[in-house]
Amino acid sequence: MYHQDWEPVTIHSSESKKRESRPQNRPGTKNFQRLCEDDIPQLVTITKEQSVALLEARNSQKLSQKDLAKKLNIDVSTVQQYENGKIKNFNKKLYTTMMRNLGVKV
Repeated sequence: MYHQDWEPVTIHSSESKKRESRPQNRPGTKNFQRLCEDDIPQLVTITKEQSVALLEARNSQKLSQKDLAKKLNIDVSTVQQYENGKIKNFNKKLYTTMMRNLGVKV
């Protein structure tokens, strides 16, 4: 029985070592930093004036939303969202393209 090793073996996962070495961003720690209002990105949204201008330009050309969408090769719902002012990620370049296709300089 002298060939057996009776000393306890402790197994540590590599995950626990990673957790210990990572700096924690919690209040009370040295590495904690509060976000300033300048650090938070602001979403660019379409203004009411821009959406009304798009609607009026499309109506002056006597185009439907479907026709404008087909002309620009985009989805009809995108045109609807731009005209309603409910677009989630406003793309200034797409807005400019729509207005130029309707004959309006932006």
